[in-house]
Amino acid sequence: MKSIKKFIVFGLLFAFASILLFSQNDRELNNKGKTIPINIDIVKVDSKFYTLIDSLLYYERKCSYYSDTLTYGIWIDRSFTNNGDSVIIIYIIGNSEKQFFINEFQEEAPYGYCTYKRHTFFFFGRNDLLFFTTNKKKFLEIPEYSPEEDDRWTSYFFLYYRDKFILYEKISNLCR
Repeated sequence: MKSIKKFIVFGLLFAFASILLFSQNDRELNNKGKTIPINIDIVKVDSKFYTLIDSLLYYERKCSYYSDTLTYGIWIDRSFTNNGDSVIIIYIIGNSEKQFFINEFQEEAPYGYCTYKRHTFFFFGRNDLLFFTTNKKKFLEIPEYSPEEDDRWTSYFFLYYRDKFILYEKISNLCR
């Protein structure tokens, strides 16, 4: 008799857990179709900057997560050396989801974007250092993003000093 009661209790618990999991999956499926509209400037990139992007893609192709449609966030700022020279610091990180850069960095929205070799690049930080935004805008429909813990992406720090891009640091767990 005890085993029948245990069986009924476990059966009810299993049924309750299944209902909860199904309703959570149903909510996630219903959210997948939602998009966030964004009106963003198109960035005109200097031809020198394409050499930096080509270097980035060279390193990225060595990573296990690489695909030819990754999206990148590029943060640009200026710093000064001890002797007063100006150095431009460029931080780059990739992700498979465009919406990562729109939703995760809402307090600092990108000022523009460009596409190159099937990749999308969103620009943050200073827009007056290496290139300029055009007066052309593009309306993008970005799918809503459900953040998940994913630290596989490589981070790159480049410096632009005396008209040259220099890879300063590359932080990676999944690249050769």
